[in-house]
Formats: sequence, C-alpha cells, structure tokens
Amino acid sequence: MATIQQEDQCASCQAILAGSYCHQCGERRHSADELTVKALFQQFVASVFNVDNKFLRTIRSLFSRPGQLTVEYVEGRRMRYMRPFQMFVLVNVIFFLVLTDADLFRAPAKWYFPNPVVQSRVDDLIAKSGWTMEELTIRYDQASSDWAKGLIVLMIPVVGLVLGLFLWGRPAGLHIVYATHFLTFFLAYLPLMALILIPFLPVHRFVLQGLILLGMGYYHANALPRVYGVRGWWRVVLTVLLTVSVIVLMIGYRTAISAFSLWQLA
Repeated sequence: MATIQQEDQCASCQAILAGSYCHQCGERRHSADELTVKALFQQFVASVFNVDNKFLRTIRSLFSRPGQLTVEYVEGRRMRYMRPFQMFVLVNVIFFLVLTDADLFRAPAKWYFPNPVVQSRVDDLIAKSGWTMEELTIRYDQASSDWAKGLIVLMIPVVGLVLGLFLWGRPAGLHIVYATHFLTFFLAYLPLMALILIPFLPVHRFVLQGLILLGMGYYHANALPRVYGVRGWWRVVLTVLLTVSVIVLMIGYRTAISAFSLWQLA
C-alpha cells in the first residue's frame, strides 16, 4: 500500500487532497515555498486584485442587470461576485463616508431640534445635563450618525418581509437575498448620484427625491422579472408598491433613529 505523504493531506482536517484545495474544509494545499518573500508578495497582489475585481464586477452587475446577482447567488454561482452581506457592509461604509451629512436615514440636529414636539425634549435635556445647545447638537449628530450606520442592517429583514407579503409562497431566503442586493444598490446609487450632480449644479430637494424614486423603480422593474418571473401589469404594480413601501420604511427608520439617538443621550 502506498504511503500517504504529508503534503497530500489537508493541514486542517487531514483529508486526502486531490487538488490545490481541500474538498472537505476548503483549506489550501500547504507548501514550504509559500513562505518565500516572492510567494507572499504574489499572494498579497492576488488577494487585493481579486477583491477589486469582485467588487467592480458586483457593482457593475447591480447597476447594469438588477436582480442578476440574486439569481446567480440562489443558483449557486457565487465565486465571481462578493457575497450579498459582505457587499452590503462595504457599500454602507462608502455611503456614510461620502454622504456624511445625509438626512435620509437620520435627521440632523439643525432640522430635527426645531420641531415643536422635539424642542421641549431638547430643552429638558439641556436643563438636566448642563450642556449647551452646541454641545448637545454635536453629541446628537454623532450618535444619530453612528446608530444610522449600525442599525441599517435591520432594513434587510423588514424589506424581505414586505417582499414576502407581496410574493407569498416564495422562499424566505430568496426575499432576504433580494432585499440585501436592493439595499446595496440603493446605498451605492445615492453617493454616485451625489458625486455626479452636486459638483456641477444646484439640485432642488424635490429633484433629488424624484431621482431617489426613479432609482428604486429602475431596480425593481428590472429585477422582479429576473428573480421572480413577474411580468406585465403585475410587474408595474409591484414596482410601485415596493417603491412606496421602502420609502415608508425609510421614513419610519429615520424617525426611529432620530428619536432613539436623542433619548439615549438622556
């Protein structure tokens, strides 16, 4: 009987290797040559450009073929693209870096505090804490920004639930993946729109709101047929229903984040 060489066994689970990767745990075949400076540099370059390629490929698919990423993921073709949640987190970070003062997911103090209902709460908090209005504004803006970033992931299951209500009988996981890709598209679409429009011309608030609705409608109208096979008038109706539902959810999220941020400062 032939003796099994150590290099023919997986270093992690000791399974017999038949290629460069273990079929059982996914571990890469170990080699002493990997510890050379040249090999380490090659691994570094390959990993960086592989992530870049996956990111660019995923972004391109999100914008050019909405819904295709969901189809690819559900059908098991996943190696060429970033994973849904991984992409969502990365784009979420980019969104809040580019649009630091965006009021879509939270209300900045300069607009939130003057509200008559909120003003009494602000006055009580200032009297209780001894902070000045400027100090409270800084604390609130920082807190609301942090909470808006951290809790936006909660929008995924909520949007997935809405999809489940409109498309009853489909797998819940399918709705979650669709919701993740949709929200990733939306978070990427807004900074891109801002970077293209704002430096060149003053954009009225109503124009921005119209572009937001247009972006949402574009994604759903193109993704629904690919993912769910929805066509005809039901496609139009469902696009409108989903767009309106997401807007309502975002308004609710914004209101909740603003109220919670002020409350937790007490």
